[in-house]
Amino acid sequence: MTKFFMTIVGVAFSSLAAASAVVETFSDWSVIHAKDSVDLIAITQNKAGGYLAFRCFVDTQKCVHVFSAGFECKVGAAVPVLVNTPASALSVQTSCASNSVEYELRVDDQSQIHEVLQQDGVIGFAFPINSGLFKVVRYSLEGASEAMGYVKKYTVEQAATEILL
Repeated sequence: MTKFFMTIVGVAFSSLAAASAVVETFSDWSVIHAKDSVDLIAITQNKAGGYLAFRCFVDTQKCVHVFSAGFECKVGAAVPVLVNTPASALSVQTSCASNSVEYELRVDDQSQIHEVLQQDGVIGFAFPINSGLFKVVRYSLEGASEAMGYVKKYTVEQAATEILL
């Protein structure tokens, strides 16, 4: 799975991460270096090749949660998303962004989704696309808490200050 995972990362996540060696693996999540070689990213992918990631920036001490949209959206546009796990359901607001390869959705309220990602099981996201349809994507949360904790701890150590979600 690691070889396959790194191939996908190199192609689908190129603006945030280079195809470098995995720093650490936690069940279905891996920690990799960002393209800048300063920041770390906790990332998982689903069977369709989409990704869910958590990146903390050493220079700003802020973290972001993003996932691949899988459709074209207007950069900066608000996209409401329904989130479901075995333990909870909620709605979050996201913003469309584009990396050099594809569109992704960035969660606006980082602390709200971060709590949900600490759970075990599977997380599902449903968001509107065109013609009244919804797109649904799912990701494993097995190892998410540990991988995100690793990234956050590394960022705090590098920045020598607490980070903000």
